[in-house]
Amino acid sequence: METQIRQNWTSKPAFRLALVFVAGFILGMLVFYLIGGSFKKEATNTSEVKGTLYSGESYDQMKVADNLVYDNPAARATIDVRYSTKLVELHLTLSSPSPVKVIIDFNYSDFSVLNVQNISVNPQTAITCGGNFIQIDNTGDNQYICQLYNKNSLPNNINFRIFQNDMVIYQNSVQVNRE
Repeated sequence: METQIRQNWTSKPAFRLALVFVAGFILGMLVFYLIGGSFKKEATNTSEVKGTLYSGESYDQMKVADNLVYDNPAARATIDVRYSTKLVELHLTLSSPSPVKVIIDFNYSDFSVLNVQNISVNPQTAITCGGNFIQIDNTGDNQYICQLYNKNSLPNNINFRIFQNDMVIYQNSVQVNRE
């Protein structure tokens, strides 16, 4: 009869690997805890953040393209359009008791959508963006900031249309890069 030598389970390679893993994890947590004091979160300096949605300081320095106002019982809208060399910014305020659709369209070779920011929006609003349009389905009082990338310095139009029950109730356009 042969005698079998049984290894202790602590000498198996799987146990040794698990032991090294756990020791590394604990050592890593200890090192992170000791060094973590240098990673304290400080207030971010935003003085250099100009021309972004965080800071509208540069918006006041942009050239004014136009300020469109539409006032009707079906819908009220103000659209303030300003532009610079590479950016067109639209400040849009909409108010409508019933559902309306606003479509902002433009030539794709002249502009592209960078961002549509909801400033104050209710949950009944939906926004759809494409390569050459922004569509806003609006109900209630809402505010938006739309940013477009100005691809060239040629005079170009941005068209605004407001629909109610699939009928146009307002239509206008703004020309940017006039100078």
